[in-house]
Amino acid sequence: MLPPGAIAPTENQRRVAKKVRDILEGAHYRRARVFVLPSPPKEGGLPSEGAPTVLMEAMAHGAAVAAARQPGTEEVLGDVGTLVDDLSPEGWAAALEPYLAEPDMAA
Repeated sequence: MLPPGAIAPTENQRRVAKKVRDILEGAHYRRARVFVLPSPPKEGGLPSEGAPTVLMEAMAHGAAVAAARQPGTEEVLGDVGTLVDDLSPEGWAAALEPYLAEPDMAA
């Protein structure tokens, strides 16, 4: 719903805006050494993410990915990314260290 007095964008304006967003989004993923999704499971072990689209987007743009282990991230990453079990700062540091030490590991 548009605010009062606002003019709705044309279909062409929406297409151009989407294309610009997609280009910028891809550039950010390509510049990243590794994309990290640290979402821990909710209380009681319930997943906080379904099948995280952001992981699929990062991989589609060639980014290496690391994510907190939970059912949705396991499904999306499979054996392609790094699943992190120890979600403490030290656990994340250990999981990400190989990406920083070995540039070839990063996408």
